[in-house]
Amino acid sequence: MKKDKDNRIQNFGFDTKNDNNKSDDSQKNILNPKIAKSKKKMKSNKNQKISLMIIALLILLFFILLIIVIIKIPDQPKIALNGENETIAIADYQAIMTFNNNEGKNYYPFDNQFVYLSQNRIQLLNQKNENIYNENLDFNRPVNIQNNEYFLASDRESGKIIVLSHQGKQFSLDLDGVFAGAYFANEKYIAIIEENSNKSGFVHIVSVDDGQVLLTLQFFESGYPLSIVFDKNLEYFDVLLSNTSGSNLQTIINRYDFSGKQLGQIKLTEYPNLYAQIYYDKNENLILAGPGSLLVLDFNKNEVLAEYNVGRIIQMIPGDKIDILVSDRIDDGNFLIEWSESEQKFIENDLTLLSQIDQFAYNDSFIAMSQNNHILLINKSEKSIILDQYIDTDILKMNILNNKLILITDNSIKSISF
Repeated sequence: MKKDKDNRIQNFGFDTKNDNNKSDDSQKNILNPKIAKSKKKMKSNKNQKISLMIIALLILLFFILLIIVIIKIPDQPKIALNGENETIAIADYQAIMTFNNNEGKNYYPFDNQFVYLSQNRIQLLNQKNENIYNENLDFNRPVNIQNNEYFLASDRESGKIIVLSHQGKQFSLDLDGVFAGAYFANEKYIAIIEENSNKSGFVHIVSVDDGQVLLTLQFFESGYPLSIVFDKNLEYFDVLLSNTSGSNLQTIINRYDFSGKQLGQIKLTEYPNLYAQIYYDKNENLILAGPGSLLVLDFNKNEVLAEYNVGRIIQMIPGDKIDILVSDRIDDGNFLIEWSESEQKFIENDLTLLSQIDQFAYNDSFIAMSQNNHILLINKSEKSIILDQYIDTDILKMNILNNKLILITDNSIKSISF
């Protein structure tokens, strides 16, 4: 472009210099400065136009890049789980109830209600802190076991038992010995284990409707009862026992119908580990959980299907699929494993969980766990973290209620919606 401009300037000067009929020397002296000024102005205007075009293009390019960046930015922070990106929600929490410091340890979530349980009192409350039921107690070591419909409170140093429903007191019992555990069969039965220093262990099958003892089993030679599980059709139940034969520890499983007739027995002579909990998978195989080991049995075939050893079994989480919260053997990191009925093996899920788990809760769809004031909420079916959050105080107890996470702290009860 510079070359073209130079050519035009030279041609114009040549024509002016040789046109004797239209101009003289004085006219040339007058015109030349004007022409130069006009040329300079034309060049300046053109440079300005080019600069404005470049600025406009830069602005347009900036907005295009900005739109691309905005499109690519996720709406919420994400975390990689099992090779995929899952959204983590950030939720608000609100206080449902407040009370004096150190009282939180006596409160328990009970579906959409709360139970206050101490050495001298049991109280059923709604979410407005209104009293539904209240009774004075004389417990040395209060303990509780519950499901969605019933709350069993007992004294670990006596045989006193109180069972609450959502309407109030359902029934009470007094054992001859000491309460040592209880297991619910849906909303129909409770199996209660009784310790007795003068006799061998007892298992009582109790009707939840009225507290009537329907069946009592006493184990003279076959060991001490540790856990009971009922089949889904309530046709039989299995009792997990621990027996010592000489210096060897032996695990025994006895199967009974509801008349007390023994239907079968398995002795795990080749597996000397201590197993304290027993569950069924969807195929009615038995899953035994000990402090650091899992065992899956086909009772009818008396066959071991799978064995799994970890550092520590933290919690079995029954449901459509059996999940187990465990700690690692080496670095004590916590993670989830799943029992696959179809593949008959344990599957590890690559979830980065809390380094220490203080509290947990679960239902058919979710698993919640906490470390101090840090909360994780996991989708059971997808094995994905959907809530990763801190609150302003440590958590003592947790419960999942519909789409809310109920948290009991030292001086309040809080709710997080998800």
